[in-house]
Amino acid sequence: MNTFSQPPAPDLNIIISPFLEAIDNRKLKIRLRRDHAPLVTAYGLLHRRMNRAITLALDAVEKYETERREEGFSDSIKGQPSFATDAFTDAVYRSAELFEFYDSDIVDYLDPSLNRDTKRRYKTALKGISEHWERLCNGCKHNHSFLVPVEGNYADGAWLTGYSSYRHNGEEMRIDRGIHQFSDVLSYNWAFRRLIGAILEADTLATMLVNTLPDDPSADVIDSNLLPLPYSHSFPRITARSLDAFPGEDRHYVPDLSFAGDTGQNIRLAAAPPIKRTVECILRCVIEITTASMAIQQPYSDEMGTFALTRGEGNERLPLGGFYRILVGNIRVQPISTDP
Repeated sequence: MNTFSQPPAPDLNIIISPFLEAIDNRKLKIRLRRDHAPLVTAYGLLHRRMNRAITLALDAVEKYETERREEGFSDSIKGQPSFATDAFTDAVYRSAELFEFYDSDIVDYLDPSLNRDTKRRYKTALKGISEHWERLCNGCKHNHSFLVPVEGNYADGAWLTGYSSYRHNGEEMRIDRGIHQFSDVLSYNWAFRRLIGAILEADTLATMLVNTLPDDPSADVIDSNLLPLPYSHSFPRITARSLDAFPGEDRHYVPDLSFAGDTGQNIRLAAAPPIKRTVECILRCVIEITTASMAIQQPYSDEMGTFALTRGEGNERLPLGGFYRILVGNIRVQPISTDP
């Protein structure tokens, strides 16, 4: 496995890209694509956009969590939980854009140096890394899916935030089983870890692809400038988050990546699985009403709750004064066994 290295002083916060290290000073045939930026420029631009989206999502989630602590976790939520889910959704959109770059653009740029089998193996491996995030993005973008903010209170005092992804099924909203295979709620604690882990895994895979390619004496030498990956400030914020998770979430795949600096110190992205708690968890879901009525599935249950708004009749049938949200609380979830 490739490592993401940090150079010596004076700046230990720079994370050198293994992909750019792999192509630097190489003689590879790179396709010049009309109306496209050069490979290195496009690579740096997309990662900067990705980092900004992650940073804004972290800001929104942490702001909401701080407000909830100040409110004493009361049932009267004055914060903006949907700001957090929307910001995280934006980060997922950016990740889909980045994964598309790894899947299509990098292959297009390197096409003169690739053979069919190498290309196929690379794309298949990348699909396994990006599939979860692409499904989440496509569901929100094309199927009008949305993320429902969820809080969890464990009987031992642990508290965490996260989301459930819902899809339309006729006039019902049901949890997307393609996203929620083991856990009906995903915590931000681990969603951020999984997201940045998938990004770094994709970069590692692209690095391995480049390392399999032979140099071409007729090609020009590549100068990648060794641009750094921009996640040096968001990465510590992600790894500093609690390891607490929602029931069943410990069964999800978690990437295991390391940052190796010149000092030999390794920082592991997923040094431990999510904490598995053996006590009851009580959930609160915050649901925004955007239609006159809605039937929505409760997490960890097949039960459906129906919500409806009335606006009166005749002259009293006035427009709604704005968006409304409903707090569905006291959803009790028992520990989930992970035994096969």
